[in-house]
Amino acid sequence: MPLPFSGRVALGDGRRSLTLLGDSLKCGDVRQVQAGTSVSVDVMVSSDSRGWTVHALDSNGGSFEIRIERMLGSGMFGSVPLSGSAQGYAIDSSTEFFNTPTGTVLTFAPPGGVPVPLSGQMPFASLATGEFRGAIAFSRNDVVATCPAGAVLWSLTNSSIP
Repeated sequence: MPLPFSGRVALGDGRRSLTLLGDSLKCGDVRQVQAGTSVSVDVMVSSDSRGWTVHALDSNGGSFEIRIERMLGSGMFGSVPLSGSAQGYAIDSSTEFFNTPTGTVLTFAPPGGVPVPLSGQMPFASLATGEFRGAIAFSRNDVVATCPAGAVLWSLTNSSIP
């Protein structure tokens, strides 16, 4: 059950950096021509009384919505437990933290599909991390790597660009 809270106290509103990283072995992306299992995208986060909504900063980052909510209880070492879901697609497009965009596309769920659930924790007010609890696909140059539940991690951090 989501816990109401002031989202501005935690990750807050504004520009952030989202990294999505799949396990190449579990995703079957160990071929000579790889799809790639890493996507970094600049995002805009908005908060409300129940959590955050994350969208691509612009169309270069894709078209997706990730909803993250705070859960009751406390996680490891006092971190805040999180849950949520994601739908749409994200494109590796960020140049933050020395990333060189590859154009790899991560598809959470096809249009009209069921959103992919996620879980996570917020150990610090400027960092949230977790994993996706559903299948996700990475693609590039007509090569697709499909990742099973739990094989794709996510992290949301403050942007290095204000």
